[in-house]
Amino acid sequence: MYYFAYGSNLSKKQMEQRCPDSKVYQVALLKNFQLEFPRFSQKIKCGVASILPANGSDVWGVIYNISGPDLISINKYEGVAFKCYYPEIVQLELNNGSNVSALTYIAFRESDFVPPSDEYTKLIVEGAKDFKLPEEYIVKIQSIAKGGKK
Repeated sequence: MYYFAYGSNLSKKQMEQRCPDSKVYQVALLKNFQLEFPRFSQKIKCGVASILPANGSDVWGVIYNISGPDLISINKYEGVAFKCYYPEIVQLELNNGSNVSALTYIAFRESDFVPPSDEYTKLIVEGAKDFKLPEEYIVKIQSIAKGGKK
């Protein structure tokens, strides 16, 4: 199964811990969505990333190929049972212009903006750099995390 990571699961190290069978498939683009931080995590004590439909905006991320046990694990980490995030199938655009469907997670919104910690933002940014996401998108992540323009 394909899983699309756009937030802290861009971190290879975090994904290796959470989903040890996962394999990176490739970088992908989710069109007409925007990155946001709409929910407070009790576990890490800061705002956490999500996506929201938004015409004209795009979210970059990476597709992982995950196993059945990884799916169980990621559901746990994303707090599906506790209504923190819910799974959704999204259509992604690949570098060669083709499309693929993948599972991702969307937060149950609590607010328009809950500030993420510097550490959490750094985890997302480092993952984005590891996967060589566009520099202008990395700048955008940092701006959104500070409450700036989406």
